[in-house]
Order: sequence, then C-alpha cells, then structure tokens
Amino acid sequence: TVKRSVLVALLVVGFATPAAAAKFYTTINTVGDCGMIQNPTPSAGMKRIGPDEGYDSREAARAALADNKDCKGIVE
Repeated sequence: TVKRSVLVALLVVGFATPAAAAKFYTTINTVGDCGMIQNPTPSAGMKRIGPDEGYDSREAARAALADNKDCKGIVE
C-alpha cells in the first residue's frame, strides 16, 4: 500500500541520515585549568578558548589544550 511504502521510505531515510556530530569546545577557568565541554556556552567562571566552531573530536580538542601555553593543567 501507499502508506506502507511511505513509512518504509521514511525509515530508510531516517537510518541513512547521520546523527548531528558532537562538537567539543575548549575552556579555561580563572586559575588556568583547561577543559573540554560539548555546550558552546561555558558555565560561570569559565572562558571559552579556541575556534568558535569548536573541534570535531575529543582528541582534537585535547591536542589543542596540550599545545596551549595558558593551560596550567587539563581537567577532563
């Protein structure tokens, strides 16, 4: 039937569409500890550092923090 065909088509498209990719943003707090968050808006006492678009992977964000001379420590 037409309804079944439409339902099957929607299910196929739903499974074929990739989920939204997680982004990782780097932050620094007032004492120089750095970390990663997945929300583009950091909590109070934290300042976002790094690119506005964030990083596509946790590994890329971690590498950026390791190279950041302002980070006294990295908190995960």
